[in-house]
Amino acid sequence: MLTGMIRAIEQDSNAESAYDWAAECAVKIGIGYWRIITEYDEGQTFDQVVRIKRIRDPFSVYIDPYAEEQDASDMRFALVETWIPKNQFETRYPNAEAEWQGGDGSPGRNWYRKDAVRVAEYWTVEEEQVDLSLMPDGRVLFGAFDEAVQTRKMSRRVVRQYLLTAQEVLDETVWPGQHIPIIRVVGVEELKEGRSLYKGMVHDLIDSQRQYNYMRSASAERVALAPRAPFIGPRGAFSDPKWKYANVKNYPYLEYDGNVMPQRQPGPDASPGLIAEAEAASEELKSITGIHDAALGAPSNEISGLAISRRKVESDISNFHYMDNLAKAMRYSGRVLVELIPQIYRSGRIVKILGIDGQEQTVPIGQQTTDETGKPVVYEPDVGRYNVVVDVGPSYTTQREETVETLLEFLKIRPDAGELVGDIIARNLDLPESEELAKRFRAVVPPEVLQGENPQIAAIIQQNQQQVQQLTEVVQQLQTALNVAQTKLADKEKELLLKEREIERKYLEQYQDFVAKIAEMELKYQQTPDLDIPEMPAGEEEGREVEETDAS
Repeated sequence: MLTGMIRAIEQDSNAESAYDWAAECAVKIGIGYWRIITEYDEGQTFDQVVRIKRIRDPFSVYIDPYAEEQDASDMRFALVETWIPKNQFETRYPNAEAEWQGGDGSPGRNWYRKDAVRVAEYWTVEEEQVDLSLMPDGRVLFGAFDEAVQTRKMSRRVVRQYLLTAQEVLDETVWPGQHIPIIRVVGVEELKEGRSLYKGMVHDLIDSQRQYNYMRSASAERVALAPRAPFIGPRGAFSDPKWKYANVKNYPYLEYDGNVMPQRQPGPDASPGLIAEAEAASEELKSITGIHDAALGAPSNEISGLAISRRKVESDISNFHYMDNLAKAMRYSGRVLVELIPQIYRSGRIVKILGIDGQEQTVPIGQQTTDETGKPVVYEPDVGRYNVVVDVGPSYTTQREETVETLLEFLKIRPDAGELVGDIIARNLDLPESEELAKRFRAVVPPEVLQGENPQIAAIIQQNQQQVQQLTEVVQQLQTALNVAQTKLADKEKELLLKEREIERKYLEQYQDFVAKIAEMELKYQQTPDLDIPEMPAGEEEGREVEETDAS
């Protein structure tokens, strides 16, 4: 939450302008500044906000010369001066003196002009001894209490701000943080006779730049002062008045008198020595700064991409200390912000935070809410101690472009990975509908890939897996029951088959007996042809039919 709040403060303050200006001053003259202030929020409110502002004139800031840290975070005092138009000064401080009341020879006279008054902010750090008490419930409070478990003395930093003119103190306030909110960016720091000297890139370039300027000026002067190339011819050949302006006008033709045509002499030439010296001075400038043609994107003697990249890396390394010093200043700025946020943004306020991709969201301070995973949380910036780390690298926009380029190159090697990284590529494209496009690509990403990104998706996948497992167990139970039923049905069919075969066997035996009887009767009839065969009674015929039906 603190990181998101700092991003929001930077965005609302246009802090990028303050950072760039301070860094530019550090590169030019060796030192630059920005500041952190508190002010009332817009509208009818008593809520205060934190803002980051640039200091336009670095020579208007005076820092404790005995500060040891490069970012001057240990400074004990500082002074920032500014000129305020007299009419605004009288409006802000109606009871203050807008005119110098001392003698004309006093240095205070320089603090007043006809139309403006110089006002200085004087910052000082004081140490005060306070009691620190450990309460039975674990709280640590300032002050001495009878019920305290333990009490000790401690030294606490108190930062005070005084608004001054040369004659009086206009205002006095206590700063809510423990460090003076003046942020210093250093170019190059050198120690000479116990004093710190600051210089920028321009300092070491002065002699080479002077030589280059002189040689180029001398070369231009030589060409400019050389006479125009004259025409030479016999006397009387230039009787036509057009010859007088032949050097400055374009005539379609020129006529001459006599038999010899006028000839034009060669024009003035530039001095090769001056040009060579100017080129040498130009190369010296590149060598001193470490910035060569390849680092600027201009064609040079480097041919391969690897050689160009190495030359760019050399340029970055030779000037890395400027970016490194800027990062140190930004780290001190972050520490000041972390001190101020718990003091200015109290419990009950709803604040804006920004993600690294610039997405906004609001969170309440000191009230229960839910984080991105759906868990209940309470954001209390006044609980705990925090440090600040600054990572210097390409901007988020540059990182997005590099991400797209790298992934597209990767897809040339692994085209089958398109569904895995398609949403990432779409989200980083600089297109109006990139978010919508990313949602569509994300819809086809396998769930197991998204499981590790979003705990909610992981919970849903786990729930689905449990349901699938339960359904699998039910299917297994049904399959077992089906197997048992199929076994019973097979046993029943086998039993019926045995019964059918038994019936067939009995029928076959009866049929064979019947055939045997018929054969026996036919044999007897053949042996005794005169034998009278009595007719079968009706009941016996019916019984035989029934018997045959049952057999069939």
